[in-house]
Parts: sequence; structure tokens; C-alpha cells
Amino acid sequence: LCGQATVEVKEAIAEAGFEFLPGYRGIPDHLGVELEFMQLLTGREAEAWQKGDPRAALNCLEQEYHFVNNHLARWIPLFCGKVMESARLDFYRETAKLTLAFVQSEEEDLPALLAEVRGQRECPA
Repeated sequence: LCGQATVEVKEAIAEAGFEFLPGYRGIPDHLGVELEFMQLLTGREAEAWQKGDPRAALNCLEQEYHFVNNHLARWIPLFCGKVMESARLDFYRETAKLTLAFVQSEEEDLPALLAEVRGQRECPA
């Protein structure tokens, strides 16, 4: 608790230009905070695409990739596995399955997406 991972999450959030609300008293690397951070990044990415700004979209994709691979994918599979094994209610099991599927899909899809966007930026339109 409040170790290196907490510091890394807090730094990633700050580097992306997001801030915690002044009254927030929770830990920065709470699952809910981390998923909200991914939602904010993907929302910012979507806005960049809508505005026709591939450079900003690429920046978001790189932040997403870094966060997923250096943080979420390292602990979410184990955590979700434990929830699925021990949850008494289907709601928690299914929520863990969805969370795991999201992290795995991001981990699998982001490298190809990054390569595609980087390739588009290198070729003049």
C-alpha cells in the first residue's frame, strides 16, 4: 500500500495532465481510479480523432499503452482471477471478467494500433 506502484500511477495521471479532486482522500492506484484514468485517456483520444489531430491521438495511445503494459496488465489478471474464484455473487464475478477482458484487449490491440498510427504519421497525406 502506497508503494512504488502508487507513485507510478500518481505520476502517470499527472503527466497526462489530469488532477485528483481537492477533496479526494483515497489511494491513487485504486482500481476505480485506474479505470477512470483509462476512460479519460481514451476519451481524450476519441476527441483527438474527431478533431483530425493524429499527433494528439498518438500521444494518448502511447500513454494508454504505457499505463496498460507497465501497470494494469501486471496486476489486474491476478486480482480478477481471485475475484472470480472467491466472489459469492455473479455480479462481482462478471465485473471481474469484464475488467480482465478490457485489460487483455488493450494489451493485445494497442501495439498494432500504435504501429498503424505511427506509420500514418510518417507518410505524408
